[in-house]
Amino acid sequence: MTNLKQILHFNLIILLILLLSISNAYILNAQPITNLSDASPDVVNIMITSLEIIKSTSGSYSVTGAILNNSTENVDHIMVNVTLFDDKNDEQKVINRFVSGPFKIYPPNAIERFSFIIDSGKYDSYKAEAFADRVK
Repeated sequence: MTNLKQILHFNLIILLILLLSISNAYILNAQPITNLSDASPDVVNIMITSLEIIKSTSGSYSVTGAILNNSTENVDHIMVNVTLFDDKNDEQKVINRFVSGPFKIYPPNAIERFSFIIDSGKYDSYKAEAFADRVK
């Protein structure tokens, strides 16, 4: 019985450490989302319905969110662009990630969830946008 208590005690300590490290993470401030409507006739702007950028205790950032195809057309090749800024609002890093399945077509109102990691750095705010290709 003593071994079971020790194991439970150890697991409780690990859980507390994890909870404390999560509480030390923080979310960056968002800037207004831009529009890519003039980028190309084959590109459709789509809506980021949720986005969270959280710094971990290791210094890297976790980017998670969801995208809604709010257009009236089928789309594919969904890309998220995230621009990260420092406390002086100077651009520090631009990340472009495809977040869609390789052969997946998204009809109107389809939702795609995504998650990726950004390496460490000092970022205080961000701007994010998403777009996709029209399916011909």
